Amino acid sequence: MGYKISKINFPSYHNIIEERDGGEETIENGAILTKRSHRLLHMLEYYNYELYEKWQFLFIEINNFRQPLNNYYYGKIAELKNETLAFCVSSNNPKLYDSTLLLHSRPR
Repeated sequence: MGYKISKINFPSYHNIIEERDGGEETIENGAILTKRSHRLLHMLEYYNYELYEKWQFLFIEINNFRQPLNNYYYGKIAELKNETLAFCVSSNNPKLYDSTLLLHSRPR
């Protein structure tokens, strides 16, 4: 989602299907996100469920691809990241806006 890994922004596992809904901690049901990306994703779940679902479907699509990412997927990530940034900045929600200040200009 655009954040760099660091000592304070470490990788974390995101369940696509939550454990409470029967999801398991497997490669197929997960995405490795940084701590900040994970927090932003769950804020989207609350403030813009449609955008949250777009990320979820992209994670599923990437997992089903089962190969290293190519330019097609990097393009999809960039498009969705731009949509996320636009929503966060226009939301007038300080929590969402502050999260976007830490994002970089292109996905890593």
